[in-house]
Amino acid sequence: MPADCPCGSGRQYPECCGPLHQGATAVTAEALMRARYCAHVVNAPQFILDSWHPDSRPTLADIAPFIALPWHDLQILGHLPGEQESFVTFLARYQQDDGLAFHLEKSRFLKIDGNWLFHSGTYPEPERNAPCPCGSGRKYKTCCRR
Repeated sequence: MPADCPCGSGRQYPECCGPLHQGATAVTAEALMRARYCAHVVNAPQFILDSWHPDSRPTLADIAPFIALPWHDLQILGHLPGEQESFVTFLARYQQDDGLAFHLEKSRFLKIDGNWLFHSGTYPEPERNAPCPCGSGRKYKTCCRR
């Protein structure tokens, strides 16, 4: 029986991110975001590079350290859809030493020739007194604040 998709959609991988990893087109930027996260988990770096806008695409060596991380989960915090430009804010947690660390990003996606491509991201800072996104239960200001 196929496993649940690592992207957290609740669907199984062959019906969720699997087809995108095999060349299907993402209908929304959020679907592409989920597939890009999933590609980190299932070690599909070529998908990550192929879904990156050519104006900002890094090399495989640039992304290799992120592929190697033990990813824990993905939470989509917001999706601002558009016809040619879309934004997805997400929180991805990964294992680091004895606990979880996080990557919080607002990603910009552009639609080129009918295909969504990741272009760039900004990194919003969580509120100081908010619960830390790593899931520790402590306030951000006393936990993972950099």
